[in-house]
Amino acid sequence: MRTLFVCRMPRKAAEVVNKVPTKVRVLYLAAAFVLASVTPATADEGVTFLGLDSDDAEDDAVAIAKSLEAELHARGDLATKQQSSSFTMLSAAARCPERPNVLCLKRLAKLIKVENFIWGLVRRNGTSIVVELHRFNHQPGPIYTQSLAKAASFNPKEAVSKLLGDDVNTSISITCAVSDGVVWIDEHARTIIRDSRANASVTANEPHTVEVRVAGKVVHRTTITPGGSGATWSCAGGGVGAEGGSVPSATTRMSSRRVAGYSLLGAGGLAAAVATIFTGKYVGNLSALDEARAPLPKTATDVCSPKLGTSAKVACSELQAADTSRAAAITAGIIGAALLGAGLYFTFSSESEGATITPSVSKETVGATVTLNF
Repeated sequence: MRTLFVCRMPRKAAEVVNKVPTKVRVLYLAAAFVLASVTPATADEGVTFLGLDSDDAEDDAVAIAKSLEAELHARGDLATKQQSSSFTMLSAAARCPERPNVLCLKRLAKLIKVENFIWGLVRRNGTSIVVELHRFNHQPGPIYTQSLAKAASFNPKEAVSKLLGDDVNTSISITCAVSDGVVWIDEHARTIIRDSRANASVTANEPHTVEVRVAGKVVHRTTITPGGSGATWSCAGGGVGAEGGSVPSATTRMSSRRVAGYSLLGAGGLAAAVATIFTGKYVGNLSALDEARAPLPKTATDVCSPKLGTSAKVACSELQAADTSRAAAITAGIIGAALLGAGLYFTFSSESEGATITPSVSKETVGATVTLNF
């Protein structure tokens, strides 16, 4: 682990710095490190306290941070080498949003070469101060939230006990076949679903609201009260929502006849389009045939007759093309009409269940899998 020197500055200033070209920032930070005489630090087993971020309660955040750091030190859990840093600046360097998410916290861990740290936010809510503390230990861990009338009321012993797992902790194992899914527990993003699986640590014997979100939208939700040995949850079929209602899953069921009807309507529409194309070609062939017939004797009824010689070859060719286009247009039209009629019949006479449409959405593709059970 290396101790980083980072200047303290307000979030707005940090955002301005973040807009500066990367090369300029690297040179600036390198100069700051040299001036601060930064020396390598050895790894230890303690937790690193990165500090608290605040936009509207800076003095309270400083007081609470000092009490937290003192409590960690008194317990012997504070890492021997701490970051002389502002969490605001570190989060800006890791390209974090205002509320850091899982991905930016992982970037931050790589940036400071520390996998076990505590960070937090302090905000005003009317006359109250809301303290929100987070533990990151290779992945997002326990969260402690408290609303205070004043900073002096903050209980660092209780907060540290919660963050460091003095309470009985357990885990929830989640199985969910979604792409780009993020697990949220108690309204906080906790981990990313990889290969349809995810694990998150929680407090045992307490109810937890577990959600799977894709692109910010809740697709599965349930409430779990895990015991000391943990709990498992498969999101297949959705879950029970916080209000008691079911959350729509990514799978929509409809009747087999209706699915068949939609498929037939699509095929019928395609056939109708083909018929329209060949009808247009037929009209074009007739126009070209009229132009090719102009030089021929008006008494000639068969433009393909050998008696007319080579002068009739173009007209004969256009006549044959017109016949082919007409036949194709008629055939496609009949097939299209039959498919559209059958599609309408199946669509409006559907009642039974038994087919499944499963949308599939990723960063690169959009599709669906249709299963029919006749």
